[in-house]
Amino acid sequence: MANFVTKTDGTRVPFQEEKLKNSIVAAGHDAGLSNEEATEIATQVMSLVMPLIQNQEEISSAELKEKITAELEVSYPALADAWKKYDETKHHI
Repeated sequence: MANFVTKTDGTRVPFQEEKLKNSIVAAGHDAGLSNEEATEIATQVMSLVMPLIQNQEEISSAELKEKITAELEVSYPALADAWKKYDETKHHI
């Protein structure tokens, strides 16, 4: 699993799976989902994304966002849009 995330400004921060999952849940709330629905979707998405980054020591925030967005767009397009908007305003990764 990736241990570090390289942000757009070049800083490296420890990878925090829970923080990332929480950002998806928050976007779910913005999309009108209940906490239970948003948490379930976030858990599903993270279970799909984590294997994609398991062999990387470090990942860029842009690549991580791209992987999450791709997974959301397949199954939860409305949440994908909300997550993009959330990301633009919160810069969570």
